[in-house]
Amino acid sequence: MAAAQKKTAAAPTAAEVTSVSDNPAMADRKNSLEVIAMIDTLSSESEKLKADEALVHYNMGNVFFKQGQFKRAAGEYLQSVALRPQDANAHFNLAFVALEHLNDPTVALEHFQQYLWLNPEAPDRALVQEKMVAAKMQLGTQMDSELEKDVQRNEISSFGR
Repeated sequence: MAAAQKKTAAAPTAAEVTSVSDNPAMADRKNSLEVIAMIDTLSSESEKLKADEALVHYNMGNVFFKQGQFKRAAGEYLQSVALRPQDANAHFNLAFVALEHLNDPTVALEHFQQYLWLNPEAPDRALVQEKMVAAKMQLGTQMDSELEKDVQRNEISSFGR
């Protein structure tokens, strides 16, 4: 019986070995992967910075609210929700200041709705719903619609006939 011969792979010759820099397609792929990794890192850092910036605006809104600077507080809360639209508390604070201090039921209603959508089990849900009713009632007394203004003019002019 013949002895089994071991076959071992011969080491590649220098001509067979190509480095990444010798192969443009491999170099492009490697560079692309590095760029993607850098973008992922920057993206996650950017999201953290965005969250941090949103928190700064939220806290500044609270400071201005306590100082009675309601318009500035609303501006800070608005920037906070623009950066982190999923922050239910920022929506609540913006809605509250808009309704109670700035006479803006449109903004209040929008952000109370967002608050409840983001926080459906909110312990203050009943209070928020009351505030929403108040905002709707306040909106009902405003005559911003051209159609409503026309109807109102027609009703007034029909009294004189």
